[in-house]
Amino acid sequence: MKRTPTLEQFARLREHLSALNPIFERFCREYGYVERTTALGRYPRRYIRRSTEVNLFFDLQMDLDDEGEYFQQFDPSLPYSMGAGAGMDIGLERHSIIFMCFQKLPFFDVEKKLWNFLIEGHSKMSGWNKDYLLKEGKKSPIAKAN
Repeated sequence: MKRTPTLEQFARLREHLSALNPIFERFCREYGYVERTTALGRYPRRYIRRSTEVNLFFDLQMDLDDEGEYFQQFDPSLPYSMGAGAGMDIGLERHSIIFMCFQKLPFFDVEKKLWNFLIEGHSKMSGWNKDYLLKEGKKSPIAKAN
């Protein structure tokens, strides 16, 4: 059984994500997204969101190994997956549509193809409005805060 990486190991494991900064920064600037930098956990991840009546997001994460464990060291061949979606809350219900942009793509390919995946995903979601989410979206309850 592998040990969970230490905070320092997680920090080193995330360092390579800085190679994606120019792509994320340009996309966010051009399409009105903002990167969330807190509450992402320790494992390598990037999350961007555009907040409007219908909130759009992209969530890029390093996958786990074949045993479902954290990778311990970075290698450019390690797999990443990116999901995207749109959602809105009405009362105590969330209406959302989530899809995968790609799965198990080696990081060296993520670097090369990320811009195109972001553009394709944004194009897919950009026409989704409140009526579309109410009709086509998955409905789920939102937990009430105490």
